Amino acid sequence: MKFIDKWKLILNSYSSVMKEISMYGSSQVIIQGSSFLAITMVSRYLGPTNLGLYSFAQSYMSTSLVIIGGFDFFYSWQLAKSTDRHNVVKNYLLQKLSVMTIILLPAIIFAYISFPKDVFYLSLATFIPIIFYPFTAFWTYAQIDKRAKLVSVAGSTAAITSLIIKAVLVYIHAPLIAFAFMAGFDLIIGSLLVAIVFLSTKYWRSLLTTPYDYKFKEVFSYIYSLKYSVIFSISFQMLLRIDQLLLPKLTSAYALGIYSAAVKISEVPNVLVGVMYVTLLSRVAPIIASDKHEDKKRVKQLFWLYFLLGLLVALFIIVFAKYAVAIIYGQQYLESIPVLQVYAICIPFMFLCVYYNSIFGALDRKKLMAGVYLVAAILNAFFVIILTPKFGLIGTALANVFTYSAAVTAFAIAHRYLSK
Repeated sequence: MKFIDKWKLILNSYSSVMKEISMYGSSQVIIQGSSFLAITMVSRYLGPTNLGLYSFAQSYMSTSLVIIGGFDFFYSWQLAKSTDRHNVVKNYLLQKLSVMTIILLPAIIFAYISFPKDVFYLSLATFIPIIFYPFTAFWTYAQIDKRAKLVSVAGSTAAITSLIIKAVLVYIHAPLIAFAFMAGFDLIIGSLLVAIVFLSTKYWRSLLTTPYDYKFKEVFSYIYSLKYSVIFSISFQMLLRIDQLLLPKLTSAYALGIYSAAVKISEVPNVLVGVMYVTLLSRVAPIIASDKHEDKKRVKQLFWLYFLLGLLVALFIIVFAKYAVAIIYGQQYLESIPVLQVYAICIPFMFLCVYYNSIFGALDRKKLMAGVYLVAAILNAFFVIILTPKFGLIGTALANVFTYSAAVTAFAIAHRYLSK
């Protein structure tokens, strides 16, 4: 009886978590199904060379937004811990709007000076929808506030809408720049839907229109106060994107297209770990710093959950890589198969990076996180530059394996030291 009662207690304690995960999981079936169809259509239509140009513009846009990522990381924990989340959202929205104003113009000017004209126009197209990016504050709030149903419906609707638009673009033989625009649009459509739901209520409209003592010039001092969150975000995004930013210089747009095809498949499981992260965030925060034996045991169980899920996903991709590439991309991308199989080895380490983001975020060790990811990003660039000329795209994938495993090792050592 004691055994049964114990398991009933465990199941009851996780019932709300499982309910949220099931909602997110249901929406992910729609989102990933739509994404699968969209990737298949767009990649086959564009071909490796155009896909390489598209991926570069997409990576440049994502890299340009990394400072905002620092704000997202900081405010996600502020929302998780705050008892006044509505005012946190208001400040969050204003800060993101200010930072967007600061970073977009320099990013566009740099692209104009540095890139060929066609690549500049592609980059510019990705930035146009990003003017609405501050509204992602509502998406983060909805996740932290356990609005799983709202987020799931908005995410599913956004994915289906994006799929329909891309299908129309392929059907009318739209130019590459139209798909570049959609790369930016995909980032904000779900958040806009969530924002519309909140702003349709009188309370939120009143809150956001209430006078607020905010000075634009203070954003610079605010960025400085969040310097470690910002450095963490920049370093983490550079770790994710530096290989795709360097490949055009080391190889060609065609090679980048082949490599990007492999990376896009490997990144699909990141949605799963992302769902786990946002679902557990507000629940994990109170127990990570706890000295209670039961809480430490739960944190350790989370480690193995992240690792085993990542390992299963990696093995699945390695075994079925040739079928995945053939079905999704077609014969013109078959060179991606060995790249995908090597790159998939990163997945367990990627999952564990997200786990340690939760751990050190809750412990407010942003300086440590920033340092580890900064060194990891530099190492990744070094290995890509050294290994790609010698081993081709396999070398680029291996560079990521070495770097992510090194980052996880550093985090594990630091966590062990801090837990003493």
